[in-house]
Amino acid sequence: MQEIFDNNCVGCHGSNNPLAGLDLSPGNSHANIVDVPSNQSDNPLIYRGDTERSYLYSKIVAPYENVVISGGPMPSGGDLTPIQVDLIRFWIYGGAPDDTVMIQGTDEIVEDACLADAQPYLIEPLAA
Repeated sequence: MQEIFDNNCVGCHGSNNPLAGLDLSPGNSHANIVDVPSNQSDNPLIYRGDTERSYLYSKIVAPYENVVISGGPMPSGGDLTPIQVDLIRFWIYGGAPDDTVMIQGTDEIVEDACLADAQPYLIEPLAA
């Protein structure tokens, strides 16, 4: 998701004086939108597993669907592609996991990280 935010949102909602106080910059976006109340709706910005209760999703799909929103659709100045909208929808349905990981002790961010469970891999010889 961060790549979509970087390319479409952080121009207005970046870390330096973000519009509406909404910082969607790397390392900050997830904590600022998932399960966070909207200041324009009774619904949170992103409600895990439910696009109909995710106000930010309503703002994104407003140009395509008949949804009621306050203010204008997002992103301002252009629409997301249908593929980007689908990615956001599937991300919400999947529980809106944080796809950025800060490496402890550094300022490095790994995007779209898939971290394996902390379990050892067992390698067994093939039967003869």
